This record gives sequence, C-alpha cells and structure tokens, in this order.
Amino acid sequence: PPLSKSPRRKAPEMNDEEDLQRTLAAAQLKTEAEDNMKGKEVLYNDGATPLYTAIEETRWSEVMELLDVIPEQARIWVKSTGTENTTFGWSLWKRLPIHEACRRQAPAWIIAALLHAFPESVTAVTQFGELPLHCAVECGATPEVVNLLLVNNYEGILACDTSGRTPVQIVTKDESMMDPNDYYHIQESLASAHNYLSQSNEKWEKKLESLKLQHEEEMKRKEANHREQSAAERKVIALLQNKLSQAEDHFVKVQDEKNSLKKTISMHSTQREEWQNTMGKGKESLVEMKDRLQAEHAESERLKTDIEKRDACIVFLQKRIAILEDDLRNVSVLQRDVIGKTLQQVELDLRIMVESQQILQGQLKGQTRGLEVLASKRGIELPMPQQDDEEKKEEIVDDNDNFDELACQAAKAANEVIMKAEHEQALVDLENEAFE
Repeated sequence: PPLSKSPRRKAPEMNDEEDLQRTLAAAQLKTEAEDNMKGKEVLYNDGATPLYTAIEETRWSEVMELLDVIPEQARIWVKSTGTENTTFGWSLWKRLPIHEACRRQAPAWIIAALLHAFPESVTAVTQFGELPLHCAVECGATPEVVNLLLVNNYEGILACDTSGRTPVQIVTKDESMMDPNDYYHIQESLASAHNYLSQSNEKWEKKLESLKLQHEEEMKRKEANHREQSAAERKVIALLQNKLSQAEDHFVKVQDEKNSLKKTISMHSTQREEWQNTMGKGKESLVEMKDRLQAEHAESERLKTDIEKRDACIVFLQKRIAILEDDLRNVSVLQRDVIGKTLQQVELDLRIMVESQQILQGQLKGQTRGLEVLASKRGIELPMPQQDDEEKKEEIVDDNDNFDELACQAAKAANEVIMKAEHEQALVDLENEAFE
C-alpha cells in the first residue's frame, strides 16, 4: 500500500494470482540478498568506502555522484569489530550503505538510488537482524522512505529483529524522533500494511487448508476407485493367469509330443545311417581281405624263393665255418706259443725286479745298522722298528707269489681277448662273403 502525507487511503485489493507472483518474487529476492550478504566486507577504520563515509556525513549530492560512478559500493558491507572510534554509540555492528542511509534520515531519492544499485539490499539484515525498514522507522525516516521500502519488500512488515520487534512495534514504542503528522501517517500505513498482509496470509492459509481438504478427499476418492479397479484387474489377471497356465500346460504337452517324434525320427535316421555305414564297411573289408590274400600269396611265393636261397647259403656257410674253425685252431696254437714266450719273459722280468728289491733291502739294512752305531756313539736313541727281518722276508715271498698270480691272470685275459676278436672277425668275413 502507498504511504504519503495525504489522507489515509484503503490498500488496493489484489487477486490471488498477483499475490502468488509477488510472494514468489519476494522469496527469490530474499534468497538472492542472503547470497549477496556473504560478499565483500571492509573494516570501518581500515577501509570504509567513500559512499558509506558520504552517507554517514549526510553529503547527499556526493552520494548520488558516487552511485553514478561506482554503484558497486552499494554492495559492500562495512563492519566494526568493537575497537574502532566510531562517531556513534554502538561499537560492534555490520551494515550496508542502505542501512546507514535509513539511520541518517536520507531523502527518498537517495534510498531509491541505493535500491537501484543493489535491489537485494532491501531484504539484507544487520547483525541485530534489522532490515532497512527497521532502521528507517526507528530513526525517524520520512513516510516516503518507509513507503519505498514497503513497496520493495512488503513482507518486511512482519519481520522481527533479534529483539523480536517488528517495524510496527518499533513505531508504536518510539515517536519522539519524527514529526507527529509523519508519525501518524507512518503508523497508520504500517498498521494498514500489517493488517493487509496478515489478512492475506490468513486468506492463503485458509485456501491452503481448503486445498488440502480437497486434495485429501480427492485422494480418498481416487484410492477407493483405485481399490475397485485393482480388485477388478486382479480378477481379470487371475482369469488370464488361469488361461495362461492351461495354455502353457497344453503347449508343454504338444512340445513333449513333438520332441518325442523328433527323437523317434532321429533314432530311425541314426539306425539307417549305422546300417549303411556297416554295409559300406563290410564291402570295404571284403575288398581289403581280397587284396590282403593276394598280397600274402605273392609274399609266400617270394618267401619260398628266399628260403631256398637261404638254405643254399647256409650249406655254403657251414662249409666255410668248418674251414674257419680249423684255421682258428691253428691260429690259437700259434698264439698260445707267442703268449707262453711273453709270459716267460714277464716272469723273468718280475724275478729280476724282486732280486733288485732284495739287494736294495740289504743295502738299506746295512745303512740302518751304520746309523744305529753312529747314534749309539753320539748317545741318540732311535725308535724300534715295528716288524723284524723274518716278517719282512715273509712279505717279500708273499709279494713274489702275488706277482706270479697276477702274471698268469694277465696272460689268460690277453689270450681270451685275442681269441674272441679273431673269432668275431672271422664270422664277419664269412657273412660278407656269403651275401656277396
């Protein structure tokens, strides 16, 4: 509703669609303002913006110039940490330029310029939960300013600060800071707006309640219809399932019969193929047997011819073997004579070696006695030998016997090797001659 110094007017009525659009627009504006409230901040002493300083000192012309040149300053929060020497009583606060302008009783055209530069600031709150509307009505702003703030955020009429005060309650408690006529118009306008918004909210609540009841009734009706339809559909489904089950049983039976026929046909086809294969294999076997008999007959004829040749060869070889045996006996006699002579020579050499060993032992014995005599002269004790001379003699005799046995064994082994080699060579020669 408009606010002015003119006589009191009744707030214009709005239809439901316009109310809904305004409500949605206000909610969106509030959300955007909350997002922007998380923007840039500066400390009052370290970096208060020129715009904020000009508003604080009520230099309204300079404020307009700054808004024309740098409108972004309307979005910067100015914050006090409680340590700055501020020009007013509170020492801990956080405000936008529009809050300070409302507190400094700025004219309506300044507020309009600030809202143009930062439209969402109309819903921004200070650390005390104050909207610009709270600051305006508390610090004695003009009815035009209050009207401008209400037009841009009419829901602010119901907003409470951290102390739980609404703008209407603030105006009612404090009227010393404004003109009585302005106070009357502001109070009446705020009360009218408050009543209108409360009635509008009640109206919407009733509509919502009515819609809720209608919705519940509609849902009950739809649920009843749904239950009826579901029951009918269940019956139809049960009937269809029964028919489907019967059809499936019939299909299974038909399928089983079909599979049985297929198996019977397949079995007959397999048997026929097996019979055909058996007949084919029998024919092939007969042909193979005929070929094999012919080949065996030819082989038997060839073997008879070979046997006759082998018999003639065997007779020839037997004659050659008899001749070779005679030659081998003669060679063996000659070899025995040569080996006997060789053994006699070896025995002679062994005896000479044994005699040399005896002579060497005698020399060693003489030297040993000389050493004993020399050691006794010089007083040296020598260790006693472990064996006496008779034992040594027995060992020498045993060694000679062992040499004889070894010589005999070596002669026999050599004779056997020679005879075996000659016999094998004779057989090889005979076979070569026979096959040639």
